[in-house]
Amino acid sequence: MDKRLGIALAISMGILIVWWKIFPPPQPAPPPPQAPVTQSASGPSTAPVSGGTATDAKPAPANAADHWESFETPEATYVFSTWGGTLREIKLKDKKFKDLQLVRTSTPETAPLLSTFSSKDFSIAGVAPYNLTRVDNAMVFTTEVGGVVIEKRYRQGPGRYQLLMDVTVSNNREKPVTEGLIVHLFGRQDPSKKGGSFLSYASANLTEMVCFQGNAAERTNVDNLHKGEKAFTGQFRWLAADEKFFTIAVVPHPGASGDQKCLERPVDTLTGEVLLSFSNRTVAPGQKTTYAFTVFGGPKYKDALEAVQTGGEDPNLVGAVNSSYRIIAFLSVPLLWLLKHFQAVVHNWGVAIILLTLFVRLLTFYPQQRTMMSAKKMQKLAPKLAPSARSTRTIASGWASRP
Repeated sequence: MDKRLGIALAISMGILIVWWKIFPPPQPAPPPPQAPVTQSASGPSTAPVSGGTATDAKPAPANAADHWESFETPEATYVFSTWGGTLREIKLKDKKFKDLQLVRTSTPETAPLLSTFSSKDFSIAGVAPYNLTRVDNAMVFTTEVGGVVIEKRYRQGPGRYQLLMDVTVSNNREKPVTEGLIVHLFGRQDPSKKGGSFLSYASANLTEMVCFQGNAAERTNVDNLHKGEKAFTGQFRWLAADEKFFTIAVVPHPGASGDQKCLERPVDTLTGEVLLSFSNRTVAPGQKTTYAFTVFGGPKYKDALEAVQTGGEDPNLVGAVNSSYRIIAFLSVPLLWLLKHFQAVVHNWGVAIILLTLFVRLLTFYPQQRTMMSAKKMQKLAPKLAPSARSTRTIASGWASRP
């Protein structure tokens, strides 16, 4: 038994070494270079912005400089831009994600949470300059066009990696205005992580645009988007710019009336876009309408995804985990649980992997032994079965030779 255990250990270590040579662990991708933008002299700021309330804010000048502001939560630092009130960076605070940048697009026009409007009554660009204030621990971006005030408010969500986003349209005109909000997400494919063969599958990391409707995810990677955009109509539970291990998702809160449209399309050879368009709403003079969302930006931890609840409903954000991975979850989940417990004891992932390999080997030792014993018995019976087989062939050839 000791000899066999030693052989098993040697084989296991050999397999691990070969595996790491063929499938090296993916390194965190460096953040993409930022597009040249005009910033304030002090650069991106983390200090609170003083000022009044959102309703007191005046429209920013059309040529206002792009100002970046950080918003801290226990799990991440979110960096927003005053051009469009968009999300420019997500920096996770966990040490294992050091230097990892979730927002991989670098231009203002492809910043996540870009918002536009379908309306004949007013027109506003997605990267229009917004004024920024901090009100009640929230970041509030405000702009105005011809008496129509657009407000984007961000605050910390109730769960890990969550933000709450409200988009409000206020009508200060003397007649009604009709508008329909469109929320945009973008994702960029790392060209070195495209994969393309069986051997590169483990290190591949495809960027996908996802529309989740009912209980099914309509997901398309950036390469396939160039074959043609995809449009879906109905009620959608969330949309996402998705990767293998991380996702940036927008979850609309229940209550929106009318059908929505979710569109997946290419932006350039490496960039994809997914957008959610809401049915038009009419806002009476002096009134306002609000769209509420939960934004999730972080790793695909099952408990963190399941914790996203909107209006007491489960949007099934755990569906962001690709179904091909969920198929083997019945094996991977308990093995991962055991691996984490081994690591907690020995404080070394390499040793923990070896212990897990030995555990699986010991667990399968008895059935393997039974199989080997059966094979040996069949080998011993082979000489006795050989004459019978020859006799059978002789009889068969005799019958064949009869006239």
